[in-house]
Amino acid sequence: LHKEYRRQRQMCIRDSVWKDAAEQLKSSAPTNIEGMEEFVVSRVELSYNYLKSEEAKSIFRLCSCFPEDYDIPIEVLARYGWGLRCLQNVDSVEKARGRAHSVVSTLIFSYLLIDGEEEGCVKMHDVVRYVAQQIASKNKFMIKAGVELKDWPSINTFEDLTGISLMFNDIHEVHEGLECPRLQALLLQENSLLVIPDRFFQGMKDLKVLDLGGIRMVSPPSSLSFLSNLGTLSLHDCRGLGDLSLIGELSRLEILDLSESDVSEIPVSFGRLGHLRL
Repeated sequence: LHKEYRRQRQMCIRDSVWKDAAEQLKSSAPTNIEGMEEFVVSRVELSYNYLKSEEAKSIFRLCSCFPEDYDIPIEVLARYGWGLRCLQNVDSVEKARGRAHSVVSTLIFSYLLIDGEEEGCVKMHDVVRYVAQQIASKNKFMIKAGVELKDWPSINTFEDLTGISLMFNDIHEVHEGLECPRLQALLLQENSLLVIPDRFFQGMKDLKVLDLGGIRMVSPPSSLSFLSNLGTLSLHDCRGLGDLSLIGELSRLEILDLSESDVSEIPVSFGRLGHLRL
């Protein structure tokens, strides 16, 4: 009886620490939260380190790119994972979907993800997301998703970054001519009034995944044609799209999402997209 009492008491203490850490994460910087390192951060990092596959680690880091408490569609993870070549030994989008679901199941079993409210979606607990973003930052990801940003982030250099997630903000302008030679993923969706200069993508020639969903634009910037390594492009729910012919120059494009966008005509140049899978 004494052992059972001690076990239950320890469980209650851990639950309290998690809940307190989550509340403090929402209200302040989590630098000196009592019990944070001992009970929370170290355990999440240990669970991450014990993941056997790099696929699971990559998908876990991708999940941290989404806003707090966001229902993350597994389909989107599959498309990003395909474009970034995170999913090994899959030769079709259908197999990539199956692999993504398998990896997500592993992450749920490892208590690193939880089921989402919508079918086909997953979520990250606030505390797990905080640790995941720390891990992602070590992999040169800059993540400021859903934090009501009005301006493009000001940092010394973007040259070392491999991923940028600024989705679900209110940014109107971006810096022209950014040099991001190592950037592989750029997630800017749901910045509806964002104006992208024509030369914006010239310094991002290694980019593999680009999400511009929900942005109003007359036509994609001309520098999009520089993205010769782009594998996944989302223009989902883009209003006012005009001439899309330059997309035909993206010779390695495999996934193109134009769903719910204002597209009146498919350009003849799309016939050159010989690697398109979806």
